[in-house]
Amino acid sequence: MLCQTYLKRHESLEALRQVVKQLLLEKTVRKVVDLEIQNECIVWNGARNRDGYGRVYLPKTNSFDWKVHRVVWSLYWQKEIPEGLWLLHQCDNPPCCNPYHFKLGTNTENVNDRINRGRQSRTYGFDNPTTKLSEDDVREIRVLRQRGFLQREIAEKFNVKSCYISEILSGKKRAMVL
Repeated sequence: MLCQTYLKRHESLEALRQVVKQLLLEKTVRKVVDLEIQNECIVWNGARNRDGYGRVYLPKTNSFDWKVHRVVWSLYWQKEIPEGLWLLHQCDNPPCCNPYHFKLGTNTENVNDRINRGRQSRTYGFDNPTTKLSEDDVREIRVLRQRGFLQREIAEKFNVKSCYISEILSGKKRAMVL
């Protein structure tokens, strides 16, 4: 428990929460990584998100997932990531959280870096292997609507949301299909 003099120094509960959050993050991160290694990747051994980046959850602070590489970088260099900038992995290894393997960059630089390294999907529309509707399906959707079927009924038939059917019919989606 924090002492009363420490509590008096902090004027607001929010400031105290931030200090506790920082202490919990520091403790959690230092358990998992050794920050003395400079050349090789430090692979996060804890939980990861679907893109492979390390994440940490701090239930006592009611905070959401934090990306570990951002936390480690901030703790190690003792500063926050400037607003509008991203941390770019120079090693192209998402679970790596070695602060020496990051450089600050813009979102555009991050996207270009991802594309240049082949980590950006370039399949859109019908070329995407996860697409639910074919070109023939889109044509059938338009015919069904002309015959008086409701968007909800069409959506159920194709197992998609009715708002997606609406976007197809209005030309916002799949407009290239004739």
